[in-house]
Amino acid sequence: MPCRCHACGQDHDDLPHIGADEPLPWAMASAEERAGGTCGTNLCRLGDDYFIRGVIDIPVHDHPPGFGFGVWVSQKKENFAAYIDAPQSADIGPFFGWLSTRIDYY
Repeated sequence: MPCRCHACGQDHDDLPHIGADEPLPWAMASAEERAGGTCGTNLCRLGDDYFIRGVIDIPVHDHPPGFGFGVWVSQKKENFAAYIDAPQSADIGPFFGWLSTRIDYY
């Protein structure tokens, strides 16, 4: 059964991936708290808190692409800066981070 992708507007026959558009602390912050920060597609800064968006890949039997769950993870300022400097590099990390996405519907 096809599903419509909210990102591209196209219908896809694959298992849909889901994800959070922003980290939970950003979603819960007041307008004043957000004023000094920035939140984009994959990076977010809120005061002294830093977040990077990633994907948890969940294998699904008989469905080779699997299922992707887009989540946000908190990062230390230094790790956030290292990622910004080389986002595609395999030479950085792994970094510790706290899951910063509410997954109550999972």
